[in-house]
Amino acid sequence: QGIRKLTLGGNAVKAGAKKLASALQVHPVLEWLELGANNLEDEVVDEICWALAANSTLTHLDLSRNDLTDESCEELAEMLRANSALLSLDLATCRIGDEGAAQVAEALEANSTLRQLDLTQNVMSPVFVTKQLARLKSRVRASFQRAPVMEDEDEDEDVEEDEE
Repeated sequence: QGIRKLTLGGNAVKAGAKKLASALQVHPVLEWLELGANNLEDEVVDEICWALAANSTLTHLDLSRNDLTDESCEELAEMLRANSALLSLDLATCRIGDEGAAQVAEALEANSTLRQLDLTQNVMSPVFVTKQLARLKSRVRASFQRAPVMEDEDEDEDVEEDEE
């Protein structure tokens, strides 16, 4: 037995996140981890991803509302290529652009377990979103929505697709 769901969103766990990453390697029953709005930095995301690459119990990871860089997305992509348990990944409102989202999307080609990916309210271009939806919709329930601040304000505001 042990903790199956851990919700730490908005708690400034930045300093303790490294210890949390270490605990993820040995905690055999955690299924749900919510780390949204914690100002996580690349180094911490890297350690969390490294710990989750071989994790076989975590099915939901929420990293929403953190400013994730392309480097963070690269680490997430590596984790997705190796992880075989994660079903849901929430990356909403992380300021992810086309390059970071492309890394995550490409990793899904090697991941057969992820079923839900939330990339809403990021800063991807509408053309990129449309292209990725076409690639992912056959196997992943992907949500994409433009953030309100974009360079081309005259284009459609939302592009969203939910398919299973």
